[in-house]
Amino acid sequence: MNATPRFLRLTAAAVLLSLTGFPRAASGAEVLFDFEADADLKALHDEGRATLGPGKTLELAEDYATSGRRALAFGAPAWKAGLPEWPAFEANPPTTNWTGYDRLVFDVTNPGRDPQRLMLFVSDSKVPVRKGLAHQAAFEPFGHAQVVVPLAGLVQAGVNPADIRVIHFFTERPPGDMKLFLDRFLLLRKGEAAAPPPTGFLAQYARVQEQRLAAARKELADCRARMERMVLATPVLRDWVRTATLEAQRSLDAYAGLVARADAGLLGGSAALAALPGELRRLESQAAFRAAFETVRNEVQRDSDLAGGLAVGAATSMEKVLPRAVPVSIAVTNRFQVSAARNEKEAFQVVVTPFARDLKRVRLRVSDLVSEPGTSLPRKCVQSPPVGYVQTAARPPYGTSHVGWWPDPILDFMSEADIARGDAQAFWVRVRIPKNQPPGTYKGRIDLLVAETAACSFELTVRVHPFTLPDASPLPLAITFA
Repeated sequence: MNATPRFLRLTAAAVLLSLTGFPRAASGAEVLFDFEADADLKALHDEGRATLGPGKTLELAEDYATSGRRALAFGAPAWKAGLPEWPAFEANPPTTNWTGYDRLVFDVTNPGRDPQRLMLFVSDSKVPVRKGLAHQAAFEPFGHAQVVVPLAGLVQAGVNPADIRVIHFFTERPPGDMKLFLDRFLLLRKGEAAAPPPTGFLAQYARVQEQRLAAARKELADCRARMERMVLATPVLRDWVRTATLEAQRSLDAYAGLVARADAGLLGGSAALAALPGELRRLESQAAFRAAFETVRNEVQRDSDLAGGLAVGAATSMEKVLPRAVPVSIAVTNRFQVSAARNEKEAFQVVVTPFARDLKRVRLRVSDLVSEPGTSLPRKCVQSPPVGYVQTAARPPYGTSHVGWWPDPILDFMSEADIARGDAQAFWVRVRIPKNQPPGTYKGRIDLLVAETAACSFELTVRVHPFTLPDASPLPLAITFA
């Protein structure tokens, strides 16, 4: 896994935009809509009907225009039971032959405090609208984005690029009162790019960011105060809190400079600001994890140099331990316990997070487990492979709580893993109880090894119940993939 990105760092794109500006607009760009004339509204309708339906608004506004003086404002109230779930409108493009163009590009600004989404279908005179080219985009609170719709998907959807008749826009259940500002709809050929937004837009956008920045500074200060109270008794943790929050403070100061200058880098840097609440929740949960581990450190650590900068805890087999997001509820303890019947498998997770430095070749070593009568549960009955992770890059239509790294495969072919500083790495401890294992309570040890040196050691207790599970379930099972 790659090392954790620096906290709230302005993106490389923001820096490049600030230093070099935007690419020049190509002279061949085809303007579909720029909403400068009242007549532009005539091309917009509600699936062929004159009315927009309850609650929706479409109007021309002199706010957040990225071309000329005006933009289109698409509004809908926060969704609640009884309101339409998919507020929508349609546009009949003035240019119907899109042959030779490879992208539809337009600007969207969301000055509200709630995240919003906008989806669209593009179709011709024959293919049903909802079977045409589909695209979706998400907009952060107080954010701006340039939406890029690749037109190669037209042919894949069976849509004739020379006969484009409708663009259907919709959102789904707005989480708060929505007003999105849309402007500068362009058809671009390969190699062409949209011009940068004008200075008037940047000045308006900077004023929105001033409010956002003030709220972010307060959120950081409140989070820092809570974290400092958590680690008050541990000097090394107080230093860690100061270092972690100082990096966030510096990033906010850098963003404040862009806001003060109404710099074009705001458009690339605001995503980092949007990530602040999640990053602060992650830091605060890590502070709680570290503070809790201090209560058992002296009992479990075997090498103070290796164990000094990490924390270890447990999670159930039903929880997904996200490596770079707010952790699940991790239990800190000096012993791990599991119970199972004979002929049963049971599992839990051991979660390791290094805070001082990256760790190489981390694994768990399990001893034989022995009951009081002296009966043994061999160590081969306990496996502890690392959990693997996959990275998601987009929010699916059905929604998700997190976009990024997710736990997925159990890496049975591996016994150890490298862990980047700040990451939470789970190990899947699976206990298999043989059919003929005598019931009772078995005790042993789980050692956390770093490059074959024991950093920590924990008691492991396995309780074997006095009954045996069958090899297969007696219940019939029906499976369908329809």
